[in-house]
Order: sequence, then C-alpha cells, then structure tokens
Amino acid sequence: MQLDKQLLIWCTPVQKTTLKSVNKEGSIGKAAKALGLSKSTVQCRIDAIKRKAATSDSESVSKHEQENIVQKGYFVKSFSTLYDGDGNVKTKRVTSHRDKEDKLIWFKEAIVDVVNNYKGCSTFIKPPNYCNSDLLSVYPIPDPHIGMLSWARETGTAYNLDIAEYQLFQTVDMLVARSPSSSHALMASLGDLFHTDNSTNMTLAHGNILDVDSRYPKMISVGLRLMRRVIDRLLQKHEHVTAWFRQGNHDTHSSIMMAISMAAIYDNNPRVTISIEPGQFDVLQHGKCLIACTHGHTVAAAKLPLLLAERHSKLWGKTKFRHWYTGHIHHDQLIEYPGCIVEKLRAVCPKDAWSHGMGFESGRDLKCDVWHKTEGKIDRLIQRVGK
Repeated sequence: MQLDKQLLIWCTPVQKTTLKSVNKEGSIGKAAKALGLSKSTVQCRIDAIKRKAATSDSESVSKHEQENIVQKGYFVKSFSTLYDGDGNVKTKRVTSHRDKEDKLIWFKEAIVDVVNNYKGCSTFIKPPNYCNSDLLSVYPIPDPHIGMLSWARETGTAYNLDIAEYQLFQTVDMLVARSPSSSHALMASLGDLFHTDNSTNMTLAHGNILDVDSRYPKMISVGLRLMRRVIDRLLQKHEHVTAWFRQGNHDTHSSIMMAISMAAIYDNNPRVTISIEPGQFDVLQHGKCLIACTHGHTVAAAKLPLLLAERHSKLWGKTKFRHWYTGHIHHDQLIEYPGCIVEKLRAVCPKDAWSHGMGFESGRDLKCDVWHKTEGKIDRLIQRVGK
C-alpha cells in the first residue's frame, strides 16, 4: 500500500509521521504496529488527511509554495492569483485556517498520543461460566452530568462528584445482578457524561454558566475511575462488553477523551470493544436487531429513522427490530415510527438550579434492555437512581 506523497501538503506534523510510516511499512496494520498505535487510530488519521485534500484545490499553488507559505499546523483554505494586463502572474495569495473539524481531529490525536503510555493496563477478570449467545443486554446511560453541583436546600436533591460516582455505580451494579447472563453487553453512554467540557465551567456552544463541583481535573479522574468500575462489573456477568461514549452538548471533547482512554486501558483485553469512531452516532447489529444511539441535540427525533436507513441501508435491510436510544431532554419519551422506535431516556442526574427554576420535573432511573437475536426486545429491567 502506497499513499500519494502529495497528501503531505495537507498534513499536520503528527499526520505526516503517520503517512510516511504507512508508505514505509506498506500497510495500515504494519504502520500501527511500528508506531505503537491501534489500527483504527492510524486509519482515522489517514482518513482525515484524505478528507482535507478532497475538499481543497491545490492545482494553482505548487507543493513548494504551500509548504513555505502556510504556517505549520494550518491548512490551505483557498488561493487566488492576480494577473497583469498582459496575462502574467503578479501575485498569488494563499488563505489558511483551522476549522472546527481540524481542531477536533488534533485534539483526538493528542489524547491518543498521551494515553498510549497507559495502554493495556486493565486487570484480568475471570469470564462467566455460562452466557446465552442469543441475548444482548443494553445498558444505556443518559446524562449523568458528572461534576454537576446541586444544593438540596435549593433544588430538593443533593448532587456532587461523590454522590454521582456512588449512585451511578450502585445502580449499574444492581442492574447487572438482575440481568440475564447475556453473551454480549452494550454499555451506551448517551452523552453529557460530564457536566462541563473545560475549566471555564460554561457550556461550549452558548457559554451558559454551570454549577460545578470542584476542579476539572478531579472531575475527569472521577469519570475515568467510574467507567472502569462499570466496565469491569459488566465483564463479571457478560462474555463480551462493547462501550460507546457519545458526545453531548456539555462534553464534546471530554467524551472523546473518555473513549480513547478506555480503548487504551482495555487494549490488552479481547473481551472489550471500545468505539472511538468520530461523529455523533453509533450502531450495532445483533441478529435481527439494530441498535443505534446519539445524544439527541444535533438531529430531531423524527429524522433519526430515515437517517439510520440512509446511512446503514444494508443493516436496515438485514434487520427487523430497530431502536434508537437518545438522551438530552432528561425525561422519558418513546415514539414508534414505521420500521423504527426512537426513545429518549431520563437523566441519571437530578435537577440543577437552572432546571429547578424552570420547573422541569422527571424521575431518575437506569434501564437494561434484553434483546434476542430473532425475537427483538424481550425484557426491560428498571432500577431507580437515588432515593
């Protein structure tokens, strides 16, 4: 396998190293081994380079000009050429930029490089003696908002880092104890796992001020410890565990960090699959069942069935029972569309001061759905969160 060297024009320094390694080793897999990265990480970087090249036009600007005009870490956005009256080139102008997608890709690559130092540090957990291969247990986790601070005197319910960690693990633990011995478990974090995405304690998109408990690094530490405990608990009951960490409007970057960190930690465990796919959606086929999830803040519920059919037409055609799990609105809502159900789930966290002041009310619970390969959803377990 040889990639076009012209792609180097569009590379960040990290991407250049990756592309050169692929060309040197001859394949994605061999390059990943040489760089000490996962195959999916290398593929993600190459795809990012190709996307940038495909959306840019470099015919009128030579490689030499681009590499010398454009500052390192930036990409060519556009170019223009000024001619004199005789048709001779007077000047050329190259416009470079850093768009949101580039920043997200660089953030992801930076996290990958950091967590590689902790690769494969998960502990061995003895697999269960018996599991039913026809069953899939789905544990959706909607909106825990780890790091949120709620004052009981103001909102009626206390919530902080310690309470969030205790209540979420306790609830998952009780659900796992009650669930059948399914061969496969899906732990789907539906977004807003964390309450804030940085130390400003404001939402990323609109700058709304948030009530936050303690410091951002401490919040991240609690989240990492908690998710390891949850996955390890699932491994005690199920033969294989798949974990999804979708991006919410509160934790756009932190959720990516969580997914990549968990992928590194469980790199030495063939019984665990962590999705590090970019974007807002995840899908999984289990026999005649098709499970999908997203946070719910980017696409209206009514559009999700057709979106699933369009983007995963082959899986749609092979399945009969199709189900979207989403969060975001913090209360239960289920709508059955032709060929697909879209369900919004209650939040794990209680109300904060803003929600209380707006008059929002809903219960708190976690659910475990049991899916049969040919019969669809055959059971639902519900466990209340908190008092």
